[in-house]
Amino acid sequence: MPTVFIEESICNYSLSDNLEQIWVKPSYLSVPTELEMCKNIICWLFDYLRRSRASGFFLLLSWWSDSSLVAWLVAFLCRHMYNEIVEKENEFVLNELRHILKKDDYFPSSEKEICGQILFTAYLPTEFNSPDSKKRARAIAEEIGSQWLDVSIQKIYEEFLKAIDKDLWIKPRFVDDWGTWEEDLSLQHLQSRLRMTTNYFLS
Repeated sequence: MPTVFIEESICNYSLSDNLEQIWVKPSYLSVPTELEMCKNIICWLFDYLRRSRASGFFLLLSWWSDSSLVAWLVAFLCRHMYNEIVEKENEFVLNELRHILKKDDYFPSSEKEICGQILFTAYLPTEFNSPDSKKRARAIAEEIGSQWLDVSIQKIYEEFLKAIDKDLWIKPRFVDDWGTWEEDLSLQHLQSRLRMTTNYFLS
């Protein structure tokens, strides 16, 4: 593939600060692959958060593995930040955390406190979600110290179906109600997309 060189750059090098201050340096020691992967991910999360100057992360939390894993990765990030600030007295991490929280005199008392400042979790159920799923999701939020919000989208779901019901030649039903797999999937996807748009609004 041909390469064209131009005298321009899309990078803002001023954001990089002094590379010597980066709080996680390359290590060639033998470490478990899983731990190395986790550290790479949390370094990226920290870097994204500080460069974007966002105030934190907003996560739709369920007890399924995808959102639960993201929640625990942020908790791992908070643990790493706390250790860097308290045990290693890393001024770079402390100053960046203060910028993120917009609190010039902030000093964390625990990793859970940091998580409560930067991670906001929400549970958006319909009538099809079991009480157990809510209980498990909330247990994760309490364990890591994140903020928790419980907002039902059942009425939104019902009103959406009512709004389009008159224009459809068929009323979608779940498989348990003698509907087809295609109808079942469309109703499941509808709930997912409603959660997505509600997520944007809440965040």
